[in-house]
Amino acid sequence: MTEHFLPKQVPALPTFKVQKFVSQILVEHGYDYRTGTIHSTDYRFWEFDERFKEKLIEERVIAVEMETAALFVSCFVSKVNIGALLLISDCPMTKDGIKTKKSAKGVFKNFTDRHIELGIEAMADIADRGENVRHYHW
Repeated sequence: MTEHFLPKQVPALPTFKVQKFVSQILVEHGYDYRTGTIHSTDYRFWEFDERFKEKLIEERVIAVEMETAALFVSCFVSKVNIGALLLISDCPMTKDGIKTKKSAKGVFKNFTDRHIELGIEAMADIADRGENVRHYHW
């Protein structure tokens, strides 16, 4: 995670209200979802570093990603509302969970369209309700 915008100790968080709308859409469609600590890193191939994986277990991380935190931080600094609906394509903390070309192709083929439709529905719901999504004022 870059320190260009905020100090490293400041968490990269979505706008709560946007995330609430996304979660509600998932519930309405009967989909299971997880929320929790997501570790952001630019460390490629961390899946093969046992000490790094032990640290993730200690932190009770539910996922690792390499892009979303940068979006959250830059949007927070720019006062732009943002949320995320991440499509998990591998589970490297589990046995045989590391993504392969074949497994990634299956995940994307089976879930990408639905994933995009849910995201669009959540954004349309926000627009239809006409609710303001605001940032805190300092």
